[in-house]
Amino acid sequence: MTNLLHVAFVVVLSISIHKSHALDRPHIVFIVSDDLGFNDVSFHGSSQIPTPNLDALAHNGVILSHYFVQPVCSPTRATFATGRHVIHTGVYDPMNGGSGVLSLNFSLWSNGFKSLGYRTAAIGKWHIGMSSWQYTPLERGFDSYYGYLGGAEDYWTHFSGPAIDFFDGRHPVTNASCMNHPGNASNSCPVEYYSANLFTIRAMQEIELAGQPGAAPLFMYLAYQSVHSPDEAPQELIDSFEATIPNLHRRTFAAMVTALDQSIGNVTAAMKRSGIFDNTLLVFSTDNGGPADNFNENMACNWPLRGMKRTLFEGGVRGVGFVHGVGLQRTQWVADGYVHAADWFHTLLRVGALGVDSNVDANVSAAAVRKLLPANEPPFELGDGVDVWNYLSGVTGASPRIEVLHESHQLGSDDGNGNALRVGDLKVVIRTGRAWSKGCAIGSNDGWYGGPGASDPVSAAYCVQAEDLPKYTVQCPPPPKNLTEGFACEQDTVSPCLFNVSADPCEHVDLSATHTTELQSILRRLREYQAGSVYGPSATHNPDGPGCPYTTTLNGVKVFMPCDNNGSHPTPPPPPPPAP
Repeated sequence: MTNLLHVAFVVVLSISIHKSHALDRPHIVFIVSDDLGFNDVSFHGSSQIPTPNLDALAHNGVILSHYFVQPVCSPTRATFATGRHVIHTGVYDPMNGGSGVLSLNFSLWSNGFKSLGYRTAAIGKWHIGMSSWQYTPLERGFDSYYGYLGGAEDYWTHFSGPAIDFFDGRHPVTNASCMNHPGNASNSCPVEYYSANLFTIRAMQEIELAGQPGAAPLFMYLAYQSVHSPDEAPQELIDSFEATIPNLHRRTFAAMVTALDQSIGNVTAAMKRSGIFDNTLLVFSTDNGGPADNFNENMACNWPLRGMKRTLFEGGVRGVGFVHGVGLQRTQWVADGYVHAADWFHTLLRVGALGVDSNVDANVSAAAVRKLLPANEPPFELGDGVDVWNYLSGVTGASPRIEVLHESHQLGSDDGNGNALRVGDLKVVIRTGRAWSKGCAIGSNDGWYGGPGASDPVSAAYCVQAEDLPKYTVQCPPPPKNLTEGFACEQDTVSPCLFNVSADPCEHVDLSATHTTELQSILRRLREYQAGSVYGPSATHNPDGPGCPYTTTLNGVKVFMPCDNNGSHPTPPPPPPPAP
């Protein structure tokens, strides 16, 4: 399959070959895919969408089998950046426009890396505050930023609703937009304007700088738009799946995944050419479970897991993730221990502060990370991240995590998505949250989608065929035919379901009526988390008011702009030099 980015830029971009000096601190590259489903990658067993570049990194690193994220985008991104669970930041919902902000009370990982002497670069989707500049990357610890501040936009024009949301630093970018592109029916838009390619080229430039002699170590947060809706991809990639994927929506989604995989391949190749590959620790993560069966106008695949984005079932919170690179004493293995999105802050800053070869206990690690934060930084609390480096690197055989809080709220609250806690083999789910959404093709997001016997018979097997099932890394029997019968949590918003997610990873059997002692024990533990949970609308309130961000006109094009930190609407600065 043609690597479109290579074809478009083979002459334009020439990366110099340098051998960077031996560094005490490794380069750290953190790559995020948006809305990628658990079985949208071939290293989880899918044969429908080959992902050879992701597979190569995953299979030669550490695949995270029980890796957990939040059920929707902004919450996971805030968790990555702060090392704090959403119950302490209040970021339970997407932050679109001025709908909310990540509090300035919390330092971000970028602040910590800067204090260690790293050059910090953010590329792609931000989505944790854009009402005023103080909530945006350059004022939250990043040296450079290239991307969009909101949650979703057109892949070619970079319009989000009425205006372009695309920035190079503080400069709105209007010259990387294919505004006359008529959509996927035509391939008239130059491929270089596709967001995955724009972000990859900028990432390659950052990597080239990191490979220069004497350069500072690089922390790069590379958050792709792929594969969030709208479903758009280069037509050549869409056509490549015509013979194998009958469902056109799924075919376009597959092309988006392919564009992402090619981008990862180009980033990896750039690291090798610049000489930093062998001294780089790379993490790959999705931000939430995939939106399946036309939910969010998307067609991701979490099969055979239950649920999807915006639910607290496994399909909403069990994410795709792996680690690759320097410092891993054991590679080519699957880590079955628990890892949570909040753990990256503590783990990666520990690596930056103490080095990849350090073998220290949790107290020493926590102290090293704490030294990087201001004295008035709020303390970390129950549910926040932990350092899992000793486990991932192979020094120890078990994860320090024995439980994973997915979400909790004060008793009686309908905030967020609901309540869910996993302790050992058991998981409790309570659908209290007003944000627990419906909207897939059959109205409920709580079923099993895309495979044989799926909850939506119309689009059954859009991503999985019966003959492919033995290849999957998660194996389950056919799902129940009824979404609600026999599940206490489907009857109302207060009754809990109880699952043994080790024996029943696809959440087919509710044990709440038969395992009452275990249920009460886990509910008591859940109440400890609930007691420390903040109320989202208060914790993420936008102090800038309803006029921030605002739209203005630059070069005859409408653009979004954050307000100044005093709430004013200044004239935007001139655009940056032309995009590559």
